[in-house]
Amino acid sequence: MTSSINYIVSLYISLWASFNYQHLAKLPNTPTVERKYPFVRYDYNQVYKPQQGKAFSHFYQALDEYLQDKRRKVNIMHIGDSHLQADFLSDQVRKHFKYQPHFGLAGRGYVFPHSMAKSYDPHTYKTTYSGKWSGSWATNFAKHASWGISGMVASTYDQNARFTINPNRQGHKYSINRVKVFYNTRNRSSFQVKLITTHEVLSPQRIVADGYVEFLLKHPVNKVTIAMNKNRPGQNSFVLEGVSLENNDKGVIYHSAGANGATVKSFLRSPRVVNQVKSIQPDLVIISLGTNDAYTHRFNAQQFKRDYSILIGRIKRAAPKASILLTTPGDCLYRGRKNYSNNYAARKIFELAEEMDCAVWDIYTIMGGLGSIKKWGRYKLSSRDYIHLSGKGYRLQGDLLYQALIQDYRMHALKMVDMN
Repeated sequence: MTSSINYIVSLYISLWASFNYQHLAKLPNTPTVERKYPFVRYDYNQVYKPQQGKAFSHFYQALDEYLQDKRRKVNIMHIGDSHLQADFLSDQVRKHFKYQPHFGLAGRGYVFPHSMAKSYDPHTYKTTYSGKWSGSWATNFAKHASWGISGMVASTYDQNARFTINPNRQGHKYSINRVKVFYNTRNRSSFQVKLITTHEVLSPQRIVADGYVEFLLKHPVNKVTIAMNKNRPGQNSFVLEGVSLENNDKGVIYHSAGANGATVKSFLRSPRVVNQVKSIQPDLVIISLGTNDAYTHRFNAQQFKRDYSILIGRIKRAAPKASILLTTPGDCLYRGRKNYSNNYAARKIFELAEEMDCAVWDIYTIMGGLGSIKKWGRYKLSSRDYIHLSGKGYRLQGDLLYQALIQDYRMHALKMVDMN
C-alpha cells in the first residue's frame, strides 16, 4: 500500500514538473533594449503594482491560460491621446507579440478612419473613402456626439458613402474574417451597413444592442469596404464610432485608440466608452492620459485625480475582470519651458493606482524626469515641439513598455513554479 502511494506521489510530481517545464518553455522572451542613451532610466523600466490587491492577476491568468491552450486569444486595449493616434508606440508593442514563437497576432483590432473626421490616420493602416463625411471630436466641448474610445466620430447623410480600411502596412500581414462596426444600432434613422470584399457582399450576421454589428467572412481578406445600406424609409444618416478587424487565428489582439488633444475629461464626455470597452472584453486595459490635462499653467492636480478615478471606475464596470495599467505622462515643455505639472500628474496617478488597485508604468521617470525631453531631442527622439516624440522615440517607448510587461509576467510565472 505504501509503495503504491509513493508511486502515485512520484508520478504526480513528475507530471507537474513536466507541465511546469512546458509552460516555462513557452514563456515569451524579454527583449534586450540597448542601453545607449545615458539619460534614460532603464532601471525604472518596470510595472509597479500596489502591495495589497491583485492589480495584474487577470492579465497573468489570461496569459497562463493562453500558453496552456485553454484559450485562443488575449485582448489588450490601449487608449490615450495623440501619443497613440499615430500608432508608433502601440504598433511597436504589437510587433513584439507578433514575432514571439508562441504568441502572434489575432487581427489588427480596433481602428478608426481619422481622415474621414478630418484628422490624420495612423501610419499603420490606410483609409480611402467616397461620399461626404464630417467629423466631431470629444475634445470640442461645444459639441456632443456618440464618441467612444477613439474620441471621434465620422458622420454622413450620403446613402452612397463608403470607406475602405487596409491594415496591411508597415510589414504586417493581417487576414480579416471577422469585422465589427461600431455605431448606434438602436437609432432607427441610421443607415444600416453592408460589407464588401472581392469575394462577397455581406449583411451583418449579428446586430448587438450595445452598439455594433458583426460580419463573419467566408473567405479571409486583407482589406474591407463598409458601405451604407438604406433598407427602409426614414433612414437618413450614419455615425461611425469605430471598426474592429479580427480573425480566427490564435494570438494577441492589441487594440489601440488615441485622439489628438484627448484628456481625461474628454473621455468622460464620451458616452460610448463603456459600451465599446464591454464589447472588446479586454484582459488588460492600458490608459495613457495626462499630457493634455497637465498642459496648462493652472493644472488642478486634485481635480485631475477625481476625474481620472471616475474614468477608471467606468472602465472597471465595463470590464470588471480586466487588469488596468496606468502610464504616467512623459516629460514635455510648456511654452518652451519646463513643465512641472506632468510630475504632479504622475504623483496623482500613483495615488490612484494604490487606491483603485491598478498598475503603473512610469514613463515620466524612465525618460529621465523633469527637463529630460530636451535630451531626447538632442538624440532625435523628440519632435521639434518637445511635446511629442519622433517615430524613433515612440518605438523606443514601445520597446520599453513591452519589456516591462513581459519581464513582469516572466517573474510571475517563475514565482508560481517555485511555489509549487
